[in-house]
Amino acid sequence: YTYWTDLNNFIPQNKKKKYDFLFVGRLTKKKGLDIFIKLAIKYPNLKFCIVGNGPEEEKIHNLENEINNLFYLGRVDYTNLPYIYNSAKILLIPSLYVEGFARVAIEGLACGLPIIASNNVTALIETESKKSCDILSPNYSSFEKILKDFTKNLENNEIYKKKSFEARLHAEKYFSEKNILSITNHFN
Repeated sequence: YTYWTDLNNFIPQNKKKKYDFLFVGRLTKKKGLDIFIKLAIKYPNLKFCIVGNGPEEEKIHNLENEINNLFYLGRVDYTNLPYIYNSAKILLIPSLYVEGFARVAIEGLACGLPIIASNNVTALIETESKKSCDILSPNYSSFEKILKDFTKNLENNEIYKKKSFEARLHAEKYFSEKNILSITNHFN
């Protein structure tokens, strides 16, 4: 079976975007936090937001005081995640290890967030997500190069709107609650 999410809860909201790039997850080095932080330093005119908790929490909290365009929201209650996803333009998932079906990716797509992820997020590779996601090697140079190109596209609202629309369609096609039928039908 394939994981799913509540497409009635995780939906695109027509609201002003507060952050350019969002990271949601456990705060560990293997999630690619260092890549995210280096990108925030490299692009001081863009806003980078981190959500989560874990071993790197104190480090992130300290960096938030040093890097003006880095925002740390800490652990966010699950019921508030749709609001957080909708406050950002792009979801970054720079994982350094194979994640499998990252729930963050599914939820972000459902909220209409285009994704830039490492090729360690297999959920995106297995579901042919090229219209809404950019899949990269899990290293800083790959992410830095695509952000340089992507920041130009952020200025072109039509390109962004198309990617956002495709993100939601992708979630509806691959990650709806109909996926649970493969489990329940097995037991009937």
